[in-house]
Amino acid sequence: MMRYGFLIAQHGLGGGVQLARKPEEIYLGELLYLGEMKPKIVDCEDGIGGACRIAQASRLQGFSAQAQRAFLEVMNSHTLDEVISKPKLASLFDPSASK
Repeated sequence: MMRYGFLIAQHGLGGGVQLARKPEEIYLGELLYLGEMKPKIVDCEDGIGGACRIAQASRLQGFSAQAQRAFLEVMNSHTLDEVISKPKLASLFDPSASK
C-alpha cells in the first residue's frame, strides 16, 4: 500500500502508518487491483496445461470482461470514506475520531 501511495509509514518512537490521502480521495476501485495491470475474473488465456481449449468457441471471456467493467464502475464510484464513515469503524483507523 505504501508503494502505491496509499499509506505513509513513520519509523521510530511514535511512528506508525497512516493514509497518504484523505479517505474521500481514495476510490475503492484503486485499491482492488494494486499492481495488476490486467486483472482477470476468469483466466481464459492460461488454462490447465497451457491455453484454454474452449476459449475460441466460448463467450465466457466476453461476459467476464463485461462483468468486470461493471464491477469496477461501481467500485470507482465509492470512496474509502464511505466504507469507514461509521464512527465505530473510523476509530479503528483514527484513534482521535469520535466513538
